[in-house]
Amino acid sequence: METTPTRAVEDCLIEMFQSLGIAQAHIAAGQLVPRDWLGLVAGYPERVASLILVSPRPRSELHGLESRLLVVAGDKGLSAQGPAKLLADLPSAAAHILRDYECLPWADVIAERGAGIAPALLHFLDAHPLPPASFARRRGRDRRDHLPHPRQRAASRVDAA
Repeated sequence: METTPTRAVEDCLIEMFQSLGIAQAHIAAGQLVPRDWLGLVAGYPERVASLILVSPRPRSELHGLESRLLVVAGDKGLSAQGPAKLLADLPSAAAHILRDYECLPWADVIAERGAGIAPALLHFLDAHPLPPASFARRRGRDRRDHLPHPRQRAASRVDAA
């Protein structure tokens, strides 16, 4: 059995950014899957407009992004220790600390505390504006031209049935 090697997440993201003409992006991630954002931050920090992490652990890769980092964390339990250390190590990083909350790995902090988090996220994103996307042209056509309109996609599915 032959296996196809997997591509790194960051390589797939950069390829997508290039295809869509995106110079930078805002990245938001939870605490369980750092491999989803870590390679992008380490290998392509110039492509990260900002990084929002929920209850992160300290990581050396974040030092170059501290002015573009927002940490969302609770102030209770063991899960508060990692973000507290990270914020002590990166004094320029922004923080939104949830009072009387423990960010457990299985918790959905946005669903549970979204009303309080949303204004902090919006304020942070406003401070880190994105350059406009260029929507790169290919062979004289806008890349969006090759995508069928949603109604055309629905019709083609009906025709194929």
